[in-house]
Amino acid sequence: MTFNSNQEPRLFIHGHSCCEIRFRDSALLCDPWLIGSSYWRSWWNFPPQSCLNSLIEEWSQLNSFFVYVTHLHWDHFHGPTLKRIAEKCHNVHFLLPLTPEQRLCKDLRSVVKKRPVTELIHGRSYQLADWLRVLSFQSGPFFADSALYMDVDGIDILNVNDSKLGSLAVNNLLGRIGRPKFVLRSHSSANYRACRRKLDGTGYSTQPDKSKEVYSSEFHEFCSKVGASYAIPFASNMAYLHKDTFKYNEGINSSDMTVSYCQDKYPNSKTIPLLLLPGESVSLGSCVVSKSEHNRLLLEKDRIEVLQAYALSKATCLEQQYLEESSATLNRRHVEQYFTKVISACPVFLKWYLNNHIYFQIKSDSSSCFCRIDFMARKVHFFEETPTYRPRDVCFVVHPYVLNDICLHRHFNSLGVSKRLEILVSESNSRDVVFNYLCNTWESEGALSMRVFFGMRFWAVWLRRWPEILDMIAIFARLSFTTLLNSTRIR
Repeated sequence: MTFNSNQEPRLFIHGHSCCEIRFRDSALLCDPWLIGSSYWRSWWNFPPQSCLNSLIEEWSQLNSFFVYVTHLHWDHFHGPTLKRIAEKCHNVHFLLPLTPEQRLCKDLRSVVKKRPVTELIHGRSYQLADWLRVLSFQSGPFFADSALYMDVDGIDILNVNDSKLGSLAVNNLLGRIGRPKFVLRSHSSANYRACRRKLDGTGYSTQPDKSKEVYSSEFHEFCSKVGASYAIPFASNMAYLHKDTFKYNEGINSSDMTVSYCQDKYPNSKTIPLLLLPGESVSLGSCVVSKSEHNRLLLEKDRIEVLQAYALSKATCLEQQYLEESSATLNRRHVEQYFTKVISACPVFLKWYLNNHIYFQIKSDSSSCFCRIDFMARKVHFFEETPTYRPRDVCFVVHPYVLNDICLHRHFNSLGVSKRLEILVSESNSRDVVFNYLCNTWESEGALSMRVFFGMRFWAVWLRRWPEILDMIAIFARLSFTTLLNSTRIR
């Protein structure tokens, strides 16, 4: 991947959500997850990621080397990879968005230790090199995600990854950056919708998640809306290899499927879909792609057979995980402490709505027990008997190994993404969504923390994000009406 300084700047894809811009003697890397797995061995890079050791050898020789982390999810904020880079690359400078909450910055500093960390103010341009200007643009009400705009020697690139921008926020962003030449954006599921089941444990009769076609259409619609010349499917280059989540590979909308769909569905579009796999790069001026023949061949084979072989190649690692999980027992103290703090942070109107309707079944191959979170009584109850669920109830079915880790490290935000769960819930009941957002907001040290809520940082950031506030007001009004309507139906 080396090239001399006389060549034009290049965009490299190294992994699922990891890209790099390199030119002359400097580079900018985004969201490096380049070793191992993520989410309790559920997520793996696919096609396999670039070799981290060889990349570190190149990065460590650069005059300047920047690493930007978009948000807190482990497939973007991958602690082991970030730690390795911080240890081996003495020239590295870490960047991240200056979010209303401070969890992201605190976690990053705990990993990279004494390496320099700079928080980028929302919507402000920063000149990192004579050829590189960047702008961080946040989104998300409960803990911030971010997109990164890069002006690379006059070529505009927008890395949206899996951040979600409302209409007014998009218009505000375009007013600052203009129309980008390249847009990188996700194109597949990264949520738990496919994990929802009926209260009796059976699957839904209707589609629980959006179809692959819808994900591809949304990908093209966004890239076309912002006026991109080239749309690169990105931040969805992964596979599920854990035995409990392997079944969800059937629902992945891969990057090659997305490109094929867009080519067939929008043949006359001015936005051209561009397939760029891990291990590949593109010259930003000429748009010539350097391909990985090995990874391209993988995509031509039966996908499930390829992933079964992939899982077999990781058998030692996976079997070790299964062994650790088989010996795990529920740590009731950690679970009770976590959810008691969530209850304490919960606003009164949400306590009334959630009431005593949130259950957990902590289930492994050898054991099963339950807990109920009672918001009105401010208690976490543990019991052994299977409850009789009411129409408003929700039950999260989670392995004790996973729940212990979540409660110890405050990472409920990773549970739904991992798909290491099932959720038993009536189709018109939204309490699982509300509870998920509640936990995410509390553990990110966001608006539910009075110290954060009344701090200058919180309001200074949100005042710069005012178009998103208007987007959220419109969304909240629609959701409130839908929730009220569904509650009436359940009665």
